[in-house]
Amino acid sequence: MMIRSLLPFLLPLSLAACVAFDPQHAAGKASTAISIARDVCSTAWAKPVPAENHWGAQLTGGVWHIWLRDHYGRPSCALAMVRVNRQTGIASDCMACPSF
Repeated sequence: MMIRSLLPFLLPLSLAACVAFDPQHAAGKASTAISIARDVCSTAWAKPVPAENHWGAQLTGGVWHIWLRDHYGRPSCALAMVRVNRQTGIASDCMACPSF
């Protein structure tokens, strides 16, 4: 009897979770991938990171390559680079990249 009374509340929650998470587009946009990368670097550096407009992103083979830009907008791999899987949204560590 108690299960029946909870069903009207639990069913909408489970359906909302399905609608909110779409694994095909976990990091479908550059802005989403940059946000994920900023969170990763902020955690790694234990301090705030530069604003989104200081980051660049390039999608190559289903993986976003996110980097900090230099003052001229070019990739600056000496500072930070993160790879974010477009489908899953899983990110690599925040690292200095050896090559772009």
